[in-house]
Amino acid sequence: MPPSTTLGQRPAQSQPADRSGGTRWGLVAALAVLGVVVVAAAAFFVLKSSNEKSAPEFKASTAVDLKPGATKVDAVGFSNDFPVDVQNQVLATLGAYVDNGIVAPLRKGKANDASLATAFDPAGIARLVGAERATVLDENLPKAVGRITVKTPPVPLSALADGDGKIVLVATDVQFSVKARSAKGVLEISHTGSFVLAPDASGAWRITGWTLSTDRGGPGVPPASTPASTPASDPTTTTVKP
Repeated sequence: MPPSTTLGQRPAQSQPADRSGGTRWGLVAALAVLGVVVVAAAAFFVLKSSNEKSAPEFKASTAVDLKPGATKVDAVGFSNDFPVDVQNQVLATLGAYVDNGIVAPLRKGKANDASLATAFDPAGIARLVGAERATVLDENLPKAVGRITVKTPPVPLSALADGDGKIVLVATDVQFSVKARSAKGVLEISHTGSFVLAPDASGAWRITGWTLSTDRGGPGVPPASTPASTPASDPTTTTVKP
């Protein structure tokens, strides 16, 4: 058989595929998908960051500044000035009341009874029940999540001395104006009246009595509970603004 006939009848053989071309297009497709993922991730984080920035930011802080006001000492034959160290101790005790009777319960919802011993003597703590507790301590209110500000004018101090000139009692006039930001809005509280302090067995000055009026207002503030009867000797009142 002639060679030309054999060559003409031989079937055409398939050529191997161009592997380099297929790989190149696969790589391009993978890069395109990766680019979409990166762009989507970037958009997510930008949107998240934008939402976070649009939300209100609250910084937990407290501001209070206690200064002594006018001072006087009542005692027969006593002519000395009001001792500065007693002034400082009394103001420190009032500061402990602000920290543990106002700020802490506004942050946590309830005062820590053990911490109250830094401000009140046993007789004072024994009085912190019922309506008196609700007047003196800022408990069971919407929790403060932002800044708490306690403003007060200089605190007048009146002392009572014994026959030897030793200070045995100090009365303080207080006007605490409190503002606290909660998740529901701003709470406004005022404590107005007087605290009476006496030295305990260790000589530390503690609150032993008070005549106090408290007003509270703001979103989420519960209505005041009115006792069925109030003893005539009890001057403490609590009112809540609408």
